[in-house]
Amino acid sequence: MPCKDSKKRKAYQKEYCQRPEVKIHERERQRRPQIKAYYQSPEYRARKKEYRQRPEVKAKKKLRMALYSQRPEIKAHERERQHWPKRIIHLEERRLKRTYGLTLSEKNAMLEKQDGKCAICKTDKFNGRGPVVDHDHMTGKVRGILCINCNTALGYMKENVIIFRNAINYLAPFRG
Repeated sequence: MPCKDSKKRKAYQKEYCQRPEVKIHERERQRRPQIKAYYQSPEYRARKKEYRQRPEVKAKKKLRMALYSQRPEIKAHERERQHWPKRIIHLEERRLKRTYGLTLSEKNAMLEKQDGKCAICKTDKFNGRGPVVDHDHMTGKVRGILCINCNTALGYMKENVIIFRNAINYLAPFRG
């Protein structure tokens, strides 16, 4: 109730707080910490685990899953999932071609030329996104294949050689 008159607004709020349904919500709000503590207690977890181990509960869940998997939209989704690996490769090829003008085989050849390692840190563990293509942001020319950490470091250093030299000079006394 948007009301500009403060006396009317206060009267409405007072009347609203006296409603039975509002009082119920307030009692629930006061009990929330107790309820939360109950659901986090070891006794509750043990009861829940014991319940899930019952044969009739397992059978019910199995039936529910069987019925779920028979739904037409789920079957269609499963058929589509079988083609995802091919689709992912296709999307990666399109992205490489659009962004860098490379094919997937050219990217793999560059990686093989680097002995399957990052061009900077020489690691063969391409964690996260896998080997990434490094390119010059000014010219767009591809320089090599890097791990995500080295590629991110280049980005943070703004591909500026002076910043890299300053970083080396900063680290040198600490590395002996």
